[in-house]
Amino acid sequence: MTIALIGTEQQQQAWDSQPADKEVSIVWLRQPAFVDGAQAYINLQAEAQEWNQSLPDYLPKLVLVNAVFTDGDDWPQHFIRINAWPGFIQGATLEATGGDTALREAAQQVMQRLGRQLEWVSDQAGFVGARIVSAIINEAYLTVQEKVSSKEDIDTAMKLGTNYPWGPFAWANAIGVKNVYALLNKLAREQPRYQPALLLKEEAER
Repeated sequence: MTIALIGTEQQQQAWDSQPADKEVSIVWLRQPAFVDGAQAYINLQAEAQEWNQSLPDYLPKLVLVNAVFTDGDDWPQHFIRINAWPGFIQGATLEATGGDTALREAAQQVMQRLGRQLEWVSDQAGFVGARIVSAIINEAYLTVQEKVSSKEDIDTAMKLGTNYPWGPFAWANAIGVKNVYALLNKLAREQPRYQPALLLKEEAER
């Protein structure tokens, strides 16, 4: 089986933390391109690229995209969306949504060959994990904005007090402040509790 993965060098290193089946041939690409014989494409840079237009009619039926701050309305119906943000991509289980039963089964088989499982969740921006992490990041920005504490002290407190691998600001930097803001901004259109902090908005728009 040949699988094409599109991502940055950092994403490749994080993805490779889970061992794949030795019979799987993984072709890493930095930009979308057609790979002869590929049974599946996994684009970890999907939301950062205009890649729909660059892989037209020869796309296979199975396409997985790292699409966290977008939802099903933004992608073709046959696309499976996964949460492969930093902090999630290294895990053995990834959240996923989209596709019909046959596509989900095919996606599950491909991911098993890549050393991962898919956890199917409802079709909404942010899945579950990214929504929670982004809300925590937003609260941390509100705390700094109100001059209650510093970024460094909040990161230290969260790591020591909750045993989180990263503090909220370290997580925001890894994910990308623009990505966190884009997700919160989208969620806030229907749920005001996700309204981005002004400080977060200012940093995202720089």
